[in-house]
Amino acid sequence: MVAVDELDKLLEEKFTSTFRKGYVVINGFTFPKRYQELKEEFDNLEVDEEDVWICSFPKSDAKLQIIYVARDPKDTCISYYHHSKLMEGFTGDFGEFCELFLAGKVNFGPYWGHVLPFWEIRNSPNFLFLKYEDMKSNLGKVIKQVSEFLERPLGDEQIEILTKHLSFESMKANPAVNYEMVCDLNKRFKLIEHEGVFMRSGTVGGYKAVMSPEVIERFDEWIKENTQGTDYF
Repeated sequence: MVAVDELDKLLEEKFTSTFRKGYVVINGFTFPKRYQELKEEFDNLEVDEEDVWICSFPKSDAKLQIIYVARDPKDTCISYYHHSKLMEGFTGDFGEFCELFLAGKVNFGPYWGHVLPFWEIRNSPNFLFLKYEDMKSNLGKVIKQVSEFLERPLGDEQIEILTKHLSFESMKANPAVNYEMVCDLNKRFKLIEHEGVFMRSGTVGGYKAVMSPEVIERFDEWIKENTQGTDYF
């Protein structure tokens, strides 16, 4: 376990860049410093009952439809590590990133403080909780589930078309969502030196090929500790 002050130093030295000036902790969650400049806009955001929020927070007194997607934390850590190297200017190694992730020091962490409150309200009529692993194993079924939740039922042919369009392979090749242009701009203006692609592999259980048995054990203990008393797993 790395001391808190050492983790803060690690954030400052290896997770700041020309566009990521630092971090603040608000109500126990880690945010970029720029959040302080935008906080008033977020707090006063007007919300309509027809809005659909994905991976976001509910506003009180509004009947929003909320779709929340969670992923295995070990795969999430690896995916976010590569994202942070490519898009956020992280210059540390994977071991250092794991320490930050486990300590809730990455953006919008801690992981369980984010996931579990949404898991607890998963049965609310205006809320749909999805798991990435289910999307990978049967995307068509999840598309149907989402369409029914939004009260926009789809036929079998429409679901088949969407299943192909929304597959990881299709999205990876789609310049509208694969951030290829952003990555090219970052390289051109030397904002980020790391080589890579925004949509990498999208596999389930990819952590097994990357994490050492010792790191997996640490994550498993962390998962057990944080989900004790819940039925998340």
